[in-house]
Amino acid sequence: MKKTRVSVALLAALTSLTMLAACSKEEPAKDVPAAPAASAPAPVVTPAPATETNASQSKTDAVVEKAEELKDTAAKEADKVKEEAAKDSNTLKADAEAAADTVTEKAAELKDDAADLLGKAGDAVKEGAAKADNAIQDAVGNK
Repeated sequence: MKKTRVSVALLAALTSLTMLAACSKEEPAKDVPAAPAASAPAPVVTPAPATETNASQSKTDAVVEKAEELKDTAAKEADKVKEEAAKDSNTLKADAEAAADTVTEKAAELKDDAADLLGKAGDAVKEGAAKADNAIQDAVGNK
């Protein structure tokens, strides 16, 4: 267990030092003499050309332009998807309405058929009751 703790601690320390080294803003040391010589003229320091700055600025501008293009493309695609979704929604709505109409028609037909069958069943019960009544009357002799 101690070996694991030590290994993890060393790994964490190494990672921390690596991150610190990578993230530090260390600038390279310039060759500046410690004390200028009295007889030697002071060296003239010319600034570095700004081409690196211009190059990085142009790269940044290119990235910004590309990001804007991608943003516009994404907006157009989103609009297309919204339009297609609206069309699909309208199509589904129309299909649902047609299905509802069909179900309503079929329910009306079933209602009519059920009413007819119940009427026939009622007639059959009346007919059967009449026959039973006649049979009873014949058996009793009231006829």
